[in-house]
Amino acid sequence: MKKIVNIIIFTIAGIACLFALIFSFNFDEKSMANYKATGQVKAAAPEMLEELSAANVDNLQEFITKYQSQIEERSKLNKEAQNKKEILYTFITSLKEIGKDQEKFDQYKVDFAFYSARLIAEEPTAQSYVEKFNKVENLDKLQGYILELEDEYAAVKQDYLVEVENIKALNFLLEQVSHIDANISVQKKEIELKELQDNVSSFKAGAVQLNLAIYGFYIVFFITVGLLAFFAIFHLVKNFKSSIGVLLGVALLIVVAIIGYFVSTDQLTDVAIKLQTSPGEMKWVGAGIILFYVIFFGAIAAVIGSLIMNFVKKYR
Repeated sequence: MKKIVNIIIFTIAGIACLFALIFSFNFDEKSMANYKATGQVKAAAPEMLEELSAANVDNLQEFITKYQSQIEERSKLNKEAQNKKEILYTFITSLKEIGKDQEKFDQYKVDFAFYSARLIAEEPTAQSYVEKFNKVENLDKLQGYILELEDEYAAVKQDYLVEVENIKALNFLLEQVSHIDANISVQKKEIELKELQDNVSSFKAGAVQLNLAIYGFYIVFFITVGLLAFFAIFHLVKNFKSSIGVLLGVALLIVVAIIGYFVSTDQLTDVAIKLQTSPGEMKWVGAGIILFYVIFFGAIAAVIGSLIMNFVKKYR
């Protein structure tokens, strides 16, 4: 059983390394930019890729005009989302400044009618913030309301940042089409357009292959983990008395993971927001990092301790 598990693990690692090498050799910096943009456009506006695949030199200008208009419209809407994001951030910041000061809270309540009128004038959707704040009666409820607003801010910021990346990708692809259309020679236009269409088709196919490979690796990986778990449980049951130390070690790691979860922050970084990570997932990421550090430094300490003990025994 142990030999079979080891063979599976090394096979997965070997295939993964081979695939990564082949995948990396096929991409230079420019190709990687095209690949990323194609994937982003496929998620944000798949019809653009379909129309590009069917385009010819006669309707390129029509294609450019259509999607330039769409990009401008998306940019306008995202500008509004940015405004909403900034206003919500300012509102949250002003509430946090109250802290636990009852006098500041009371004064904020008095001034809120004027403040909320200006807030709604700048951002009509802020009406919902105002209505909810008017129901906040004390400092305890204020803290809960701030947490609620922060969750909403994370969602708004996430949508905004994702759309920024979408617009960049759309612009990137459209700039390439515009560059082709700017050629005076019709023959050169046809050659470059065909090359771009082939690249887009290749990147789309490559993305599908990559996803299938990743899913395949996940399936084999979890099968391997299942076999390892089965082998470990079988060994523990068969040799329970000698495995008490192992069980205590596992229990300690579980305790560390739980403590790591509760002490980890749920504040989302820009990268986490772009990856659409939730606050709960962010806490688990933090717990995983803490657990990794504990295992890493614990292993180092164990090695050093073992060396010291062997040295002491040798020269005692």
